[in-house]
Amino acid sequence: MIKSVVWFACGGLYTACFNNAARNFPVFKKPSRHILFTLIGAGIGYQFYLFEESGPERYKELIKQHKNAPWFEKGVLLARREARMKAQKGGNEETENALADEFIDIEDDDE
Repeated sequence: MIKSVVWFACGGLYTACFNNAARNFPVFKKPSRHILFTLIGAGIGYQFYLFEESGPERYKELIKQHKNAPWFEKGVLLARREARMKAQKGGNEETENALADEFIDIEDDDE
């Protein structure tokens, strides 16, 4: 946490100093502006820290919502496809329609 907040706070201070230097003003002119940019940078750093910490939970939630996404584990998708194919061969029409509505088979679209 400290690393992200300090990094972005230093970035805010750098932005204020660079802004003055680019306009050929003294680097530490208007120190209130430096404090403002440093606080804004620290706030962004803290939000970045929260984003980093909640990453694994968000990833798990995405997997739950989008099971056919490319980042979903390939072994799980292949096992489900195999079970679906076995059910379609030996199942009735109602099972076939329910399975066809639930899954999208990308390989069959090429044929």
